[in-house]
Amino acid sequence: MMWYDCNINSEATAKVFQTYVMQGVGVYIKGYSKIKAYINNSGEAKGSIVIHVTYFKFLNFSKEKPLI
Repeated sequence: MMWYDCNINSEATAKVFQTYVMQGVGVYIKGYSKIKAYINNSGEAKGSIVIHVTYFKFLNFSKEKPLI
């Protein structure tokens, strides 16, 4: 499993993400990606993937309750 940082321009879409996206939820995302590389406090090279979301679709939902 991998986590991504997602940037969304729409406040309404951001609220949907906050409400329904959690561990166990499958989400298909289209957008533009950007890699952020950095050195952590231990001196190790790390990176994260940031996606500017242009389209998304839920593939399945978790049985857990939403976070909000």
